[in-house]
Amino acid sequence: MMKVALVGHPNCGKTTLFNALTGGRRHVGNYSGVTVERHVGVCVLPEGAGVEVADLPGTYSLCASAADERVVQRALLGERFDLLVNVIDASQLARSLYLTIQLCSLGVPVLLVLNMADEAAAKGIHTDPKRLSALTGCPAVKTVGRTAKGIDALRRAMADALASDFRALIPDWAHQGDEHLRGAVAALAAEVAARPPAFASGPSPAWVAVMLLERDALVSAAYPELGPVAQAQIERLESAEGEQSDVVVADFRYGVINALVRECQTQKAPLRQDVTSRIDRVATHPVWGLPIFFLLLCGMFWFTFAASEPMMNALDRAFAALRLFLGACWPSGAVPWLRSLVIDGILGGVCGVLVFLPNILTLFLCLALIEGTGYMARAAFIMDRAMKAVGLHGKSFIPLLIGFGCSVPAILATRTIESRRDRLTTLFIAPLMSCGARLPIYTLVISALFPLAWRAPALVSVYLVGVLAALVVAAILRKTVFRGEASLFILELPPYRLPTLRSIVIHMWERAWHYLQKAGTIILAASVLFWVATTYPQTGNPADTVSGRIGHFLEPVMRPIGFDRQISSALVGAVAAKEVFVSQLAISTAAEGGSTLLREALAERYTPLQGYVLMLFCLMATPCIATFAIVRREAGTWVWAVAQQIALTLLAYGVCFVVYRIGLLL
Repeated sequence: MMKVALVGHPNCGKTTLFNALTGGRRHVGNYSGVTVERHVGVCVLPEGAGVEVADLPGTYSLCASAADERVVQRALLGERFDLLVNVIDASQLARSLYLTIQLCSLGVPVLLVLNMADEAAAKGIHTDPKRLSALTGCPAVKTVGRTAKGIDALRRAMADALASDFRALIPDWAHQGDEHLRGAVAALAAEVAARPPAFASGPSPAWVAVMLLERDALVSAAYPELGPVAQAQIERLESAEGEQSDVVVADFRYGVINALVRECQTQKAPLRQDVTSRIDRVATHPVWGLPIFFLLLCGMFWFTFAASEPMMNALDRAFAALRLFLGACWPSGAVPWLRSLVIDGILGGVCGVLVFLPNILTLFLCLALIEGTGYMARAAFIMDRAMKAVGLHGKSFIPLLIGFGCSVPAILATRTIESRRDRLTTLFIAPLMSCGARLPIYTLVISALFPLAWRAPALVSVYLVGVLAALVVAAILRKTVFRGEASLFILELPPYRLPTLRSIVIHMWERAWHYLQKAGTIILAASVLFWVATTYPQTGNPADTVSGRIGHFLEPVMRPIGFDRQISSALVGAVAAKEVFVSQLAISTAAEGGSTLLREALAERYTPLQGYVLMLFCLMATPCIATFAIVRREAGTWVWAVAQQIALTLLAYGVCFVVYRIGLLL
């Protein structure tokens, strides 16, 4: 099967086109850094043939600096693609063509896609795809990815490009540029051509030569024997031009870009006023921006709780009725252990978690709206000042905000951070954001122990404690383990857009399906195991079961922060997945003869102070197994993942001890 790669800037609509071409359901968002890993699908061309399409992370250049950019560089050099589909933001042609010129000299056919053509037209920008194609030697088409306009034309263009043999006309290193640059490229290209190819994709010798002049780390490491030759050419070029060699190369590319834009693009008065600028005058205001962001978060959490409460109550009553119905239908005295396993173990544990599915859906609806409109990037810009105070910058806040959904994609999103110090610091504190898996715990505790008027404030305060804890930990790390100056913060603010219904549904469905998968696998298995632990050995005393003994073992340590045997044993399962805590608490409550409704049982046994401390502990302690695994992979060592587990658990215990003791005094 032939292979095609989608390549382009961040936030140019690659993933939207990928979904349209392949029928995929990849997450899209109106901010940079949504795609940080490679995704693959199959596109059916007009004649019926299928091609493999790879959606690569966004990158501004093939000279990689961030981890997600290195994914693109390694993919394009490490394997042979039959076609590169260069997705270009039609309203940002000049800026997009820098990457285009790099792609054209790779030696692989390139198809240009002028995406977001509707936004360009609204700004009065018109690009002639035929003229652009004639000047570059690459076929070009226009699309509007969010409405799937032009997708059929794109499929036909892909089929034609794969069937034809064409060569890009830019850049022509043998004839373009001044004599010094041409001489340096020619000399290095001759040296490269005389050696076996270092990359599976077989890039042109001229492309390798230019990357050597730009001191690219990956290419330089692939040709170590050319180090002295490359350095000599760099020194000769810099001496003749009076500029660094990478600046000389960039100047040449921008000269080509300016010529292309002049020839194929015209601009008239915009069709409508720039709504983005008008909104940003308020949304990113140096004084009002932060309060607006805070109010938005408060509104999001209030809406999450208020909108999902009726459905959650209905599910809770329905599952309780189901358990009572099955109990009544079960033949008297028939296999009592199986009855208990099904009703108290499986149904009690799994349904205890499924009750909170409405909360998950509502939270991710809010996050999808924030991402889809483009406000995510504004949040990073607004928080830049606060992040600088702890030695980071606004770009680190995007993974933290994503962490409100799930810690795993949040940690993957740190790939967009260029500095390794900043990236590891952000990676370490990302689990302190209250992910969706913790929401069932918060909802259970708040709805059971807090009066209605205090529920939304309690939920908001827990989220804010996580943010403040993350900032404090980041400040400590940047002053101790990761000393050094904060890196430069450059962030693209995309225009505001109305998110499509499809993108919102995909975002919510992905999280709902992930939650249901957990309920049917990890939580189901944990429920069965915990039922066994709370049932055996059968002595008639719950304290003598395996779970009871574990709780008794942990209770002396956990009692100073207000946790009894039941909560202590249930917290053990939360290491696998945070939602497991709810299922284990439901099973142990049923085993000890508590109320059918878990929230009623908690209200009879615990105080609001104990509930609040429990939420803080679940917020900060022991990130789940999935988070542990992804931290180990992204950090490249077990040491960092283990250190994170230990440090955050100790932090959780210390904070909970202080809060609980102060609370008892009030």
